[in-house]
Amino acid sequence: MANLSLIDKTGTSGNELGKLCTLLEWHEQDPVSDWERRRNERIYERHAKAIVTLLLITLNG
Repeated sequence: MANLSLIDKTGTSGNELGKLCTLLEWHEQDPVSDWERRRNERIYERHAKAIVTLLLITLNG
């Protein structure tokens, strides 16, 4: 889904993703590790061209 909005309520649908306070609390309790950062960097390096192409196709219809 494009243009997601973080909101502070439950029962969300469509472009709304909640509950913001719970997501922020979860992030503080379990921050991204160095291992996860390196993993994401390697994935991006290997697939960056495909990701950009997919985004351009999606955005341009």
